[in-house]
Amino acid sequence: MSQADGEIQFINKTHDLEKLCGELQGKSWIAVDTEFFREKTYKPQLCLIQIATDEHLACIDPLALDSIDAFLDILFDRRITKVFHAAGQDLEIFYWMRGSVPGPVFDTQIAAPLLGYNEQIGY
Repeated sequence: MSQADGEIQFINKTHDLEKLCGELQGKSWIAVDTEFFREKTYKPQLCLIQIATDEHLACIDPLALDSIDAFLDILFDRRITKVFHAAGQDLEIFYWMRGSVPGPVFDTQIAAPLLGYNEQIGY
């Protein structure tokens, strides 16, 4: 699968997540976005993880999986830069899961004004 053909991989089985994470291990960067539910809880409930690289597009359903440890290992791998936009709430979810913040992180919301774009509202 490649981004060029636009195919999105939907992950709702642990063995598929482990396979994807094996393919992500050698990457220098991955783009990450999360969706979560926090209406009636203090801690956010992770509901969706979206991943992109130059070769992969994937939507991971953490609610359908027994474990997302394979993905967390990638997320906390210091050899891989994680690209987020407005990373604050995304990072908070992973802090709740592992007790630390993943890194290194490149936040496009912070980088954009450095390139002359207008600042944006943060979350």
